[in-house]
Amino acid sequence: MNFFKKLTIIFFSLLITSTCLSKNIQCAGIGRASLMQYQAEKLYKIITDFLEENKDASPENFDKICRNLISQNIPEKNLLTEVDFEEKSKSGLILYRGFSKKGFAKNLKAGEVYIGSNTKNLFGMGIYTTESLSTAKFYSDKKDTDSVVKMLLTTSDIKILENKYLEKLKKIICTKHSDEFGEFLKERRRTFINENPPNELFKNNKAAVFYNSGLLTKLLGYDCLHVSTSNYINEYLIVNTDNLYVLSK
Repeated sequence: MNFFKKLTIIFFSLLITSTCLSKNIQCAGIGRASLMQYQAEKLYKIITDFLEENKDASPENFDKICRNLISQNIPEKNLLTEVDFEEKSKSGLILYRGFSKKGFAKNLKAGEVYIGSNTKNLFGMGIYTTESLSTAKFYSDKKDTDSVVKMLLTTSDIKILENKYLEKLKKIICTKHSDEFGEFLKERRRTFINENPPNELFKNNKAAVFYNSGLLTKLLGYDCLHVSTSNYINEYLIVNTDNLYVLSK
């Protein structure tokens, strides 16, 4: 059984366990549809509570609030030499990130995390990584091998959220609470973006949360979001750097 399959099993086990404990009910009597409905309501409350807490924030300030929740530098102890990295990688998942500018790669190797635009990145805020070295190289400076950063996630205590599952929860919310979120089913994502470079933002805070899957992953208590691309390449959006290690040169 590979590393990702193990983590997927852990994710669903945690999901079912936390639901049963919080509701004090028998797990054997829970169907998957009912479980998803419950989790969707949990997510709905998280979203609405977060919006209520920040109801007076302008789109600019709200973007900063979201960014600050995700922007967490990598602990110094997680910056590894090549020897330490190879040893720790025996029980971890190796990931890569390519940068078109060398400066960003250098900063990440030093533990400094830069969170990109919420609107220009499909899954919102976080550290975008991939299992595919060739994919990382595609986004890097082709003339500079140092523009690709090598990282790993350790197997212990990692909580991974499946993007497909998250999208199903969001769809349930849009359907059940159509008066509040139904517009996100009817209109395309681009409709809710105020294109005003260089500060391109969502037109309202509700859209800024709903389309920020990285933020939702963080608010739900997970470490990263797993996305399987059309080319069957596994990508991971990291929102918690506690268990992220970087090969620092």
